[in-house]
Amino acid sequence: MDDELIIKVDELEIYDNDFEIAIAEACQKFGIDDLTTTSQRRWKRVMEFVGKRIFRDNKILRDKNTVWLEGNNIPTNNNRFDYNIINILCDYYMSLSDQYDKLISAEAFSLFLNIPRDTIGSWKDEEPSSTRFHIYKKLKDFRLECIKDNSYDNGNVTGTMYVGNVEYGTNLPGVKEDSARRKVLTAAELPKFGGGEVKEIDVVVDGE
Repeated sequence: MDDELIIKVDELEIYDNDFEIAIAEACQKFGIDDLTTTSQRRWKRVMEFVGKRIFRDNKILRDKNTVWLEGNNIPTNNNRFDYNIINILCDYYMSLSDQYDKLISAEAFSLFLNIPRDTIGSWKDEEPSSTRFHIYKKLKDFRLECIKDNSYDNGNVTGTMYVGNVEYGTNLPGVKEDSARRKVLTAAELPKFGGGEVKEIDVVVDGE
């Protein structure tokens, strides 16, 4: 199979194989034998490694179009990303997540691009018509689909449903009912040590 060209910026071409090599190096570095079974936290470490390897100088992700701004002596791109390139890489990142059976996240995608980890998540506040918001929403929507799939495939169904309930308010079966059965105490209501058997409880601080 021919190596697929993912993006081309000026004379720089980045291929699918470049990412696969970086992923293999990350797995070797972190002692990961099977990426499909490793944790989400370690997957983010891999994405961070890939981002630093492929986009060491992430200027290639910046918009090459410049404008004149008042007070500037030279035209500038205002350090703006090329959102068309980011969108292409977003689709590629999501395909990698599917390939390795990992939950899609805005944070992992930011690490994949070697940019601050909260960058993509902050785009939720952009205008709905903007490409930035489209990228954020696409990640959010596909993440929900991942959660639904994992609720069928993952042995830790309750954990998967919990993520869905917290992030999306999906009220998937099993979590809400389980939570209702468990008594939640404030700090003032906690039992004293040495006062007999203490049963499993969930604790919240006052006012939380």
